[in-house]
Amino acid sequence: MKNLSLLKKATLLTLVGLPLALGLGFTTKQNSQGLESRIPSIGMNTAQAKEENPEGYEVPDLTGLTPYAKGFLKSEPKVFVERFFTKDGGRAARFSYDNGKERKTFAYAIDSDKVAPGDYTIYDGNGDSIFESKYNIEEEFDVPEWAKA
Repeated sequence: MKNLSLLKKATLLTLVGLPLALGLGFTTKQNSQGLESRIPSIGMNTAQAKEENPEGYEVPDLTGLTPYAKGFLKSEPKVFVERFFTKDGGRAARFSYDNGKERKTFAYAIDSDKVAPGDYTIYDGNGDSIFESKYNIEEEFDVPEWAKA
């Protein structure tokens, strides 16, 4: 599915020497540890979810973990992305929207083996903290309206 992206292709943030890319499709970069980085796009039109689970998909346990990269996107300055190495040897990226009062998490990108591309993205489309949509890692998705409120 082709969508125009709110985020320009190959928009890069350099955070402590670790490139963080987000744009139409993916940009693949290697960080200082040689790990490839790929993140899903945020587009203008919500993609069709690959799978739906009303009970929700498992959210990665990031308790006690420190992000190895974090920051606001240059092209979408209210979207905050934090990237973590997970306890089980993978990676996760947490996508949150900063409405000026709080950050509301609306998606996680999951990569179980630290090899690009990542595995999938889970998404909370209605703000109930249940991540009921699961996207192919290369599909785009919108910042949901509830996160902007």
